[in-house]
Amino acid sequence: MSRSQFAIFRFEKHKSDNTIRAASRHMARTQQTDNADPSRADLNEILLGSDDPAADVAEALDRVQQQTGKPLRKNGVRAVELFFGMSPDWAKNASQEDIKAWADASQAWAEETFGTDNLVQLRLHQDETTPHLTGFMVPQDPKTGRLNASRWFDGRKALSDLQTSYAAAMAPFGLERGIEGSGATHERVKSFYASIQQPIPQPVVPAPEPPGMFEDKKAWAEKQQQKAQRKVEWQISPLIDQAKRVLQAENNAEKSRKTLDKLKKTADQIRELPLLQVLAELGFKPDPDDKDQWRDDERRFRITTEGRKFYDHAASKGGGGSIDLTMQVLGVDYRGALSWLGSRFGTDTTAQAVAFEQMTLARESVERAAKTRPAFKPPETKKDPVISHFLASRGLAQAFIKADIRTDQRNNVAFLMRDETGTVQGAELKGTEGFTGLQIGSSRAAHFVAEHPNGSAPDATLFVTESAPDALAMVEFAQRKWGVGARAVSTSGTRTSLTPTLRNMVQKASGVNIAYDWDEPGQKAAKKLLKAIQEEFPEKPSNLYIPHDVIKEHGSPIKDPNDLVQVVKNMKIPEKTKRNTETLREIRRQNRSPEIER
Repeated sequence: MSRSQFAIFRFEKHKSDNTIRAASRHMARTQQTDNADPSRADLNEILLGSDDPAADVAEALDRVQQQTGKPLRKNGVRAVELFFGMSPDWAKNASQEDIKAWADASQAWAEETFGTDNLVQLRLHQDETTPHLTGFMVPQDPKTGRLNASRWFDGRKALSDLQTSYAAAMAPFGLERGIEGSGATHERVKSFYASIQQPIPQPVVPAPEPPGMFEDKKAWAEKQQQKAQRKVEWQISPLIDQAKRVLQAENNAEKSRKTLDKLKKTADQIRELPLLQVLAELGFKPDPDDKDQWRDDERRFRITTEGRKFYDHAASKGGGGSIDLTMQVLGVDYRGALSWLGSRFGTDTTAQAVAFEQMTLARESVERAAKTRPAFKPPETKKDPVISHFLASRGLAQAFIKADIRTDQRNNVAFLMRDETGTVQGAELKGTEGFTGLQIGSSRAAHFVAEHPNGSAPDATLFVTESAPDALAMVEFAQRKWGVGARAVSTSGTRTSLTPTLRNMVQKASGVNIAYDWDEPGQKAAKKLLKAIQEEFPEKPSNLYIPHDVIKEHGSPIKDPNDLVQVVKNMKIPEKTKRNTETLREIRRQNRSPEIER
């Protein structure tokens, strides 16, 4: 067997929808492909998935979010582009039956290795010089249900094992493993693969000039030989230079790989720093009302930890390790977090990771950014199609477009937060790709308030929710379930105490129902907030709202108010009840929550 008959497997991680769509256009041939022959396009074949690879990935990501009930990580790997190929020499002598058998075996290996559900797109391309397979897998961890590309692609050993495993599956076709430890990457393979398609130019030796009548034959021969040699050297000089550049690139790639391995080891050491120790260094203190939570002096964050995991209830966002925690609190990037941690916990563990940065300048920049809070600037644009798309994705009434909803420069949907005087002091941001958070400069004492487009009385029943979409959903649900115009307020995460704005709303409402997420953290905070309301307004009807009747009737998982509105969105709206207080009594009767100590 020829030494050049190798099995080729490469991959590329994608963290954004933009790069996924770009790769999808190449797979689907919806953009010009330089090396492709249009006359051979009919030989291409979709082995798995639809005509739109990007849509297949999006559908799989939606499935992951629905199964976990959590948004995708902002900087996480969303999809992995896969490439299966072989050395050109094998393809030249292969029949269509051979190529089909190779493709089937490659697909079987991919499904067994990454999971049948995770492999969402696979195509056979035969319109280029050498046949190959390309596709997408979504790295959903079968144990946790979350996206976790590290399970398959983290570490040198794991990558080497993938190459060995694929080569073993290709052995029946006479294809063998490439050179182990070469450190080749997917991008370099594509560049190299493109280069080997081009024929190597052959030097042209010039025809000798005839000797002069009286010219010495020996001198003439030496002269012609030197001339031909100079001509050939001139032609092959660029090839020699190119070979040197390739060798240099290989050496640089190997050095880069070793450096990355060292940086990863260093980052892993930093990531293991105790989270409580990092929180204390960041200026956080245990919350007097809840010893499980840590707060900053400005009360912009409310964080709980469990081992190496943390969750910020104020931003409804979590992560793992000290680096993610520092990025979340200080609002810095990966390198900035490493720099700050190194300045606080010693430079020995971080010197290699930030050697290319000026550590002192980076630390000063981070601390300056942490102390300086830019003023809040309300978003002024209102792109109705963007808002309409967001509402439709949540099953909410399109008439809510008339509410305090705007869009920012990044096309995030912005829910305006007002204080007790009615002044806009912040905005909850919700992105179409899972992003969530508060706009910079937002006041945690301001809240988004939702009322049904048909109108509701000033003293209507007040629902307290964790987010602006939940507030809209609760108002929509009250209208469809009981035929009443309720009001709902978002506390932008759970709260255990009253803000001046919330206190003012509770005072005016005919009754209060706390509709925080129906999980352990949400209900734990809801009970504490209910206790605070009952202590300050002992005569005010107040209760925890848990939709026992809906859960029992529909038998589907109801985790938050948005799930509620989904199950009743086709329900006929009943006639309006005579008084809101009757609805409140009915809600209290259905729930019968345990008494809260006053």
